[in-house]
Amino acid sequence: MDKEIKNKAKNARRGAKGSLTRAMNVTNELIEASLSKSEVKQAFEELRRAHEGLVMKHEEFTMLLDDEEFEEAEKWMQVCTSEYVAFTMRYHDYIKKIDEDKNKQNVSDSVVGESSEENNEESNDSQGSNNLIEQSTVYNENNHPSTMQNPEMIQHSPSSAKLFTVKHEKAKLPAFTVMFGNISYLSQILNTLSKHNIPKEIH
Repeated sequence: MDKEIKNKAKNARRGAKGSLTRAMNVTNELIEASLSKSEVKQAFEELRRAHEGLVMKHEEFTMLLDDEEFEEAEKWMQVCTSEYVAFTMRYHDYIKKIDEDKNKQNVSDSVVGESSEENNEESNDSQGSNNLIEQSTVYNENNHPSTMQNPEMIQHSPSSAKLFTVKHEKAKLPAFTVMFGNISYLSQILNTLSKHNIPKEIH
């Protein structure tokens, strides 16, 4: 009777070990296929429950064993546990890699976004500078005051020519009527002097 119960417990433990192996293989295939984080986590959850089931069946079986059989059963279970722990580490490495890749992608997207914003700002600054230059050009073309002017523009500009044109007027000479009186009167004096042989010098 005890042997039959022992064999039944041993077979149950073997079945739990089979469930663990199958769950481990499925999870490994998902990792090899680089599937999503959620899919791999779901498969690993099945693996974790399979391991818990194996531990429970192993404890039920060892309760029926003597000391010598117990030590042998523990060695067997240690091998199963080592496989499970090694695969668990691989699973966590895979999840960590997914998170790191996602963070790198986020950083890359952020850098691209910042670069795009800087390019837009530089483009806006350049456009603003062009607008300032155009406004300055219009300002000069409208003959408003400016810091520098082209000499050729000054030479040929009608408005500039008016600025530098100086109107000269001839000085008026005094009329003979002012200095010597009427010229006919002067002629009479000269004739009179001539008749009397008086020198014509006028002192």
